[in-house]
Amino acid sequence: MEKEMILTLLKFKSYARAFKWTEDECRYCLCWSLQGDAAKYHTLISSGTGPLTYKQLMKKLETRFGGKELVETA
Repeated sequence: MEKEMILTLLKFKSYARAFKWTEDECRYCLCWSLQGDAAKYHTLISSGTGPLTYKQLMKKLETRFGGKELVETA
């Protein structure tokens, strides 16, 4: 699950660059696209603190789902 999620995040970053999305567009599109454990995790980390920025959200998702390890081994 973790590797699949990280691959999805990497693909998302690629789309965001290709379409030149703003920070807000990235945040909205990422939030709308999250499913399963990632969507549950997003709800958990956003409740009470309000919306996170795109960079904060990506960092938390990558940390939670093992992104740093995957990127280093790629």
